[in-house]
Amino acid sequence: MKKNKSYMKEFLENPFVLRLVELAFEEDIGGGDHTSLLVLIKHRESKSIIVAKEDGVLAGIDLAEFIFKKIELLT
Repeated sequence: MKKNKSYMKEFLENPFVLRLVELAFEEDIGGGDHTSLLVLIKHRESKSIIVAKEDGVLAGIDLAEFIFKKIELLT
């Protein structure tokens, strides 16, 4: 299945999506994300392995990439 890049570009430029991402960042500013603070060590990279018992669909990669790029701009 091919990605529809124009749809994703339009989605990621939508003011409502941008505001939702901003709100998520604001929620974690200050005290930080409490779950992450408990389980992650600052300034360390981590790796994970996803094991699926059946075929599936991985969704949200473009949005995740967009969010990670935004985080890089903030740091």
